[in-house]
Amino acid sequence: MKKTKNSSTNQIESFYSKLPSLPKNIKSFLVQILPIAVVVIGGVGLLSSLKSLGQYTIYKPYIDLDQQTLTIGIIHAVLGVVSSVLFLYAFLSITKHRKSTWGILFFALLIAFAANLFNSDILGLILPFVGLYLLFQLKSYFK
Repeated sequence: MKKTKNSSTNQIESFYSKLPSLPKNIKSFLVQILPIAVVVIGGVGLLSSLKSLGQYTIYKPYIDLDQQTLTIGIIHAVLGVVSSVLFLYAFLSITKHRKSTWGILFFALLIAFAANLFNSDILGLILPFVGLYLLFQLKSYFK
């Protein structure tokens, strides 16, 4: 299984390596603000996802949604919660610049991408794509 994870990560990395690289001063700035960005994204995402999950579960008897819309909404909210918790978990060790922290952020962004894929949210698909680009740009800072 580990070989599969590495090969899929390598495939994604080869895609992002073809994109233009950011200047070193911008990368340094991004590394400095990364802890703040991670906690804001994780916190806002968690609050938003829990709100959505509550709306889809608590108010279900009072709103008229078909079963497919309800299921997609619940899946989107649960994946949003998982992604946000991973962001907040990564915050605990982000200043140590560990490779494992980079991996947590990588999987949090993949889960966010999957959540927005279920919801057919175009902006929600673009943001994880940009986040992965920035994460691969900063990969050399994580040892």
